[in-house]
Amino acid sequence: MAKIFAEYTLVDHGWDDPNTDPVEHLETIEGRDNVDQKFIHNGVTGYPENHVWMFEGNGTVLALFDGTPDEGGTEIAEADVLAKLVNEYGFPAETTMGADGLPVVPETAA
Repeated sequence: MAKIFAEYTLVDHGWDDPNTDPVEHLETIEGRDNVDQKFIHNGVTGYPENHVWMFEGNGTVLALFDGTPDEGGTEIAEADVLAKLVNEYGFPAETTMGADGLPVVPETAA
């Protein structure tokens, strides 16, 4: 089967105050301690389910599939994946693509 890369946009559903009725959507949780000023996170959706590898960054996910990718993503040409990983996902410039189609990050001296 062909390996296909696709990118997905994640949807963050934000925060709510569970102590208000009806629940109040919070613009920010900055300064709240979640002890006296409660907040709950409503979750994030948009993750692909049938991937063989994925990496998340900046509200998006780049995923690799064996065959047909999940719906909702934008297919990324294999030739463009390495540049995207370096420029948009923060991989080191020396990253290469392995024979298995997965990125190989260079080892760094400790």
